[in-house]
Amino acid sequence: GFGGAAASSSKEGLAQKYGSQEGDDVLRQSVVTSHARAMEKAGPSWEEMKAKEERVAKHITQLFIDGCYTPLTIERLKEEIFDAGGVDLLLTSEWPAGCLKAVP
Repeated sequence: GFGGAAASSSKEGLAQKYGSQEGDDVLRQSVVTSHARAMEKAGPSWEEMKAKEERVAKHITQLFIDGCYTPLTIERLKEEIFDAGGVDLLLTSEWPAGCLKAVP
């Protein structure tokens, strides 16, 4: 077979004939970087789209979520106002903490 010196000179001969074989790492990094950029531009994943659809569906069917009225509530209120010719509302809330400290 080949001896150590023959193999070493053979590698050098191949490098001279075909160029450096170490450039593959740069090429691989370029491919990985361009793939990452393409994925960023591709938009949301199907998991993200499904989660968003579920959030939207929840807001469509619920009147009150996490202390807030949903668009469905407002839509129903508008319908009630139209059907009844008007609606009386009583809006209440607690006083903000410390709001009366400056009042004599």
